[in-house]
Amino acid sequence: MCAKKYATPPTDESVIVGAAGGLANVFVYVKTGLPAGATYPAPATPVEIDQDGCRYHPHVLGIMVGQTLAIKNADGILHNIRRRP
Repeated sequence: MCAKKYATPPTDESVIVGAAGGLANVFVYVKTGLPAGATYPAPATPVEIDQDGCRYHPHVLGIMVGQTLAIKNADGILHNIRRRP
């Protein structure tokens, strides 16, 4: 069902490097340098992920503890969505 949405199979997005050498779909973890005891409130705006063509869009996203996650399904078939911690 999902393959019908693509004229050609989707590309592998394991590693995407731009023309200038930048990486797509990555996170940067700041281990040190933040003020001691600093806290940051979760945004009120929900984060959205959509299953379209059997792929997640956006491919990578970040969410804070306490922030709402909206999961959509544009495929029209049932999917099992899993998370990775």
